[in-house]
This record gives sequence, structure tokens and C-alpha cells, in this order.
Amino acid sequence: MAVTTTSPITAMTAARALVARRAAVRPATPAALAARLIPGYNVTPTIRVISDVLADAITQPGRRIIITTPPRTGKSVLVSQIGVVFALMNNPDAQVILASYADFLAEDHSREARRMITDNADLLGITLAADKQAVGRWRLAGRAGGLLATGIMSGVTGHGSTL
Repeated sequence: MAVTTTSPITAMTAARALVARRAAVRPATPAALAARLIPGYNVTPTIRVISDVLADAITQPGRRIIITTPPRTGKSVLVSQIGVVFALMNNPDAQVILASYADFLAEDHSREARRMITDNADLLGITLAADKQAVGRWRLAGRAGGLLATGIMSGVTGHGSTL
């Protein structure tokens, strides 16, 4: 029986190569991520603007945005599903609170974000923690990041967030 060993330098080189490959293929904006994860996703001019503003809010701490567009323009999918995934892909330690007018809607968006992470772990570079995968509250494996989904009438006291 042959035993093979990997030197620390070889392992480090392989890890750096993996990071470089992921960086080369990782989408730079939420709209680009949506186009990769959702077959047939249409990046309209409105979606492109929302995506740019959302990317700025995610990457610049302390930013606050309000998005108002007519119904059915795609803002909920982009912000509440793709935006969550984009934020956690870029900062796996981000703690996200996803709030909506009702628990069920926040949980529906959470379920889709969670599914996208599970189905695209290689592209995103993140996975769900095995012990914390409830639709209303889940965490990333080996990291502090995760999501709390809640309606506006539910309490979030005691749950900090970065987004």
C-alpha cells in the first residue's frame, strides 16, 4: 500500500489556485450573479441600476438605500434572494436579517437563497452549516455568516446584523 503525502507548500499552492479560479469566475455584481444562477434571467436597465446600488450597499458599511419601482420589475428576487447570496459570497461572516411584511414571504426568499447556496457551492465558495439550516434561520459552514428571515411583526431584538 502506497502512502502519499502532500507538502504544505503544495497544499498552499493548490488553495491559492482554487481562490484564483473562483475569483476569475465569480460574478462582480448581483445582476451578473442572477444571470449565472437563474436560467433565462433578464438583466433589464432597471435591474442593472438596482444591482449597482445594491452592490454598493453590500460592500460599503453603513450605506442605506430605499428601492422603489413598480411591481414585477424583479426587485424582490434581486434584492431578497440574489442580494443575500451575493453578500454572503463576498463576506461569509456577514449576518443578514431579511425582513418582509409577513413571515411567509421572508421565509420564501430565504428558502430560495438557501437553495441557491446549496446548488452552487463551488461557484460561491460557501456552504450551509449542517446543524443550522432552518428556513427562518441558517448559518454558513465554518463561518459566522448566515440569515434570519422575519416579518415586520416579529421580534429581532438580540439578533445583530451587518446587513
